[in-house]
Amino acid sequence: MSRKIMDCKRGYSHKCFDANLNLAISKRSQVTLFIIIAIVIVAGLLVYFLWIGPTYVSPSGKLQFEKCVKEVIEKNIEKLGINGGFVNPEFTILYQDEEIPYLCYTNLYYEPCINQMPFLINNFANNLKEMSEDEIWACYEAGLKELKRQGYEVIEGDKNLEIELNPNRVNVIIDAPVVLGGEGSQKFTRFNIAVDSRIYEMTALATSIIQFETRYGDSDTTSMMTLYPNYRFDKFKQGDGTTIYIIEDKDYGNKFQFASRSLVFPPGYGLNSELVR
Repeated sequence: MSRKIMDCKRGYSHKCFDANLNLAISKRSQVTLFIIIAIVIVAGLLVYFLWIGPTYVSPSGKLQFEKCVKEVIEKNIEKLGINGGFVNPEFTILYQDEEIPYLCYTNLYYEPCINQMPFLINNFANNLKEMSEDEIWACYEAGLKELKRQGYEVIEGDKNLEIELNPNRVNVIIDAPVVLGGEGSQKFTRFNIAVDSRIYEMTALATSIIQFETRYGDSDTTSMMTLYPNYRFDKFKQGDGTTIYIIEDKDYGNKFQFASRSLVFPPGYGLNSELVR
């Protein structure tokens, strides 16, 4: 038996009071701690369900469209990359049976090229949205159709789609209010699907090359390979003064290719000076 309890039995009232007080404080501290933990858990659940937007609806039913969306985005990133960010490129040069679009061009001699697609990253994102939108909504509708087949009552609201290029990923943001009725009804407002991709970095590198082309008429891809070892840079000079650039992601295998014609000299340039010598 503890000394404090024995003192209480012997009539030492002040010691008994102190022991009871300490015990009461200890119990209140524990209750306060449990309340704080409960508040944190509830707050976390509210944030998860109201803002993050989980994609499941029950252990037996799941809104299956994220994988479909990722496949659409990955496929269209590859197509757009080959086309220099254009959906349907029109101003191109034929190279190894492929139409390579010009992102920088001039038809004049001695002049640097003019950028044909300013704000390349934003334009790529906009064209990716244009190219993918119908397919993404088809993925979404297929997911809802499956839920209806499972017996869920589905109520839809207005829908909106945005696509953002970010470092190391492409974010597909779907604002689509959905209420699933029946037992354990739930509401969803936003889905944020992240697709692993370095197309943001590749378009930024292409922009850097174009800036060198507009200023100096050429770019040093050898130095770029040293600075950016995750990428391969190929540069092919053509007879008309065009340069074909191909940037390849060594990990993902995606390519971004385009053409430039800049600071071109006419045929025979420099021959007269050689004859004078």
